[in-house]
Amino acid sequence: MNPSTDVDAEVLESRLRLKRVFLQAMIASLVTSALIAVGILLFGEFNQTTNRILGTLGVLALHSGIATACVHSLERRLWPALSRIGIVVFTVNFAVFVVLIWLPRVTWLPRDAIEREIATTLVLMAYYVGAIPPAALRERGRWIPLAFLGLTACAVGFGMAMLGFWADAIENDTYARLMGVAALIAFSLSHTCLLGRVHITSTTVWVVRGTIVCVWLVAVIWSYAILADDFDEFMVRILGAAGVLDTCGSLTLVVLARLKRVQKIEHLQTSAREIELTCPRCTKRQVVCAGDSKCRECGLRFRIEIEEPRCARCGYLLWQLTERRCPECGQTF
Repeated sequence: MNPSTDVDAEVLESRLRLKRVFLQAMIASLVTSALIAVGILLFGEFNQTTNRILGTLGVLALHSGIATACVHSLERRLWPALSRIGIVVFTVNFAVFVVLIWLPRVTWLPRDAIEREIATTLVLMAYYVGAIPPAALRERGRWIPLAFLGLTACAVGFGMAMLGFWADAIENDTYARLMGVAALIAFSLSHTCLLGRVHITSTTVWVVRGTIVCVWLVAVIWSYAILADDFDEFMVRILGAAGVLDTCGSLTLVVLARLKRVQKIEHLQTSAREIELTCPRCTKRQVVCAGDSKCRECGLRFRIEIEEPRCARCGYLLWQLTERRCPECGQTF
């Protein structure tokens, strides 16, 4: 028996055990929270203590959902560094939220500390989502400088928001405008990184480029309007047109990506569209089709992707070639 196989099996079993304990603890906490909340709402009196309990339970439910999403991403090895950072940051945010709910009013805390913490949580969630596309792009090793800029812009934008909320810098009109521009730049970079994940071909290259131009046209117009406090009818028309083209271009790329998955299966030349496998759950041997399918015995779902090496420029099949150059168009690979 291969020792490395035993080690891999032990690691997998350890991860599954940890995940099971985590999910069971989360279910127990949510059920307990629900029972306490229902009891308070039906039989309790609304006072400062019950309001704090309900607030804590609401915050727990929100952060439990976020933690589940982060753990799921980490389990699937999607942007693992960002997922680990997210778990830590949202855990700290949850702890701060609970402290602010239960801490007696003291002079060094602002009166609207809870409101500021709510704003902090919402902004943190927004920037975390915005950081996912550049993190995924960096993980794939594509457009590394753009991915670095996207992550940096999200970190800077979040830092500016924290200074604005907790150091009252947002009361300064100039700082508030700069904070808005920083958010626009961060999410425009995030959108660009998302478009950078698209596999560029002769069909999609102009759609990707045009969509990126529209993304930054919207960002520039909004930034100018925020900084100059000038927003006339002509700018509204240009902004609306660029926004429509941006939305349509992004949706078109999504549809093209789905269409490409279908075409890959249809145009297979060197491989069959069906493969024989053994179900890892019920061990039944069977033949399944490429794409989305499921086990005929136990219903376990599969996703089989078969991709032949093809030229990125012209789509020529790059199989059994003697040199790394497409014989059709001359593109190196």
